Amino acid sequence: MSEITLLRKLDLLIADDSNSSEFINKVYTSSRHANAAKQILNHLAEADSRWKTTLMFLAGYPMYKWAKASRNHIGIDFTTLNELILEGNTDSEYFGISSEKIKRIQRDMLYASDEIVNIIEDSLKSDIYNLGNGFSAYKAIHDANAEDVSKHIFGKYYESAVIKVCKLISGKINKIYKNVEKSIKDIDLDIRLVFHDVDLLLSIGNDIKHSAYRNERLLQNGLRKIYRQIDGFDVYDTIWECLKSLHDYPFNGPILYKVMSKTFIGEPEEKIADEIGKSRTYLRAKKKEGTKALGCLIWGIGDVSTFR
Repeated sequence: MSEITLLRKLDLLIADDSNSSEFINKVYTSSRHANAAKQILNHLAEADSRWKTTLMFLAGYPMYKWAKASRNHIGIDFTTLNELILEGNTDSEYFGISSEKIKRIQRDMLYASDEIVNIIEDSLKSDIYNLGNGFSAYKAIHDANAEDVSKHIFGKYYESAVIKVCKLISGKINKIYKNVEKSIKDIDLDIRLVFHDVDLLLSIGNDIKHSAYRNERLLQNGLRKIYRQIDGFDVYDTIWECLKSLHDYPFNGPILYKVMSKTFIGEPEEKIADEIGKSRTYLRAKKKEGTKALGCLIWGIGDVSTFR
């Protein structure tokens, strides 16, 4: 796939985020209070910029938690997967960024994401911060498996609970995140970078399947780097493991798995839409959602539009 074609696909994929001025565009939650929570989190981000990183990870916590658990389950070094992608490019720079810098940022981001998930997870296990009645409202929004609360409980306690949590954990989170923050700002956390990785992985699936990549005779030199095995690292099987992990994604996991896995093996968009009994517009929305989830799995970053 040519770079121009891929960039056009990416422009279309991220278009609905491009005009948003909100710091947080979505709160990943099973609660019916999602929109109200998003407004509160954006208000708090404006009120105190020191809380922005904490609020960003709170908004996406169920996705980050799923990604961390999936990486542990798959049991590979995800920088190796990204290294294969980078080696498939002939240029020393990738969206104008050196490959070495990209690998360093990804390594640091995965570490930071995992550490921050641990901190937030502790705040949701039990009421260690003495939130009182606010704990149930806080947990309802940020724990995908928690029981929802009434509109009264949410309205009365949620904001004050988040403020208290931010005051207590933002210092630790900012310290962890400091190592990658400058690099991310330098590259403007180019959303195309994360989406490019995922989109490229999905686009090569059908080629790998039909080229029998284990047979060196059938490979073109330009593809060998990205398809080859490194120290037993099987690209095709690893991508399937990433895709299978979508089954456990807390929001529409099974449908995301079906859409992304069928995309990976090269089924046409129209056929996939027919098989799932939905419109192509719905299919594209789910592909975008799945791409964000897989981006979080590979990079530690998912809905990167929140890094504004």
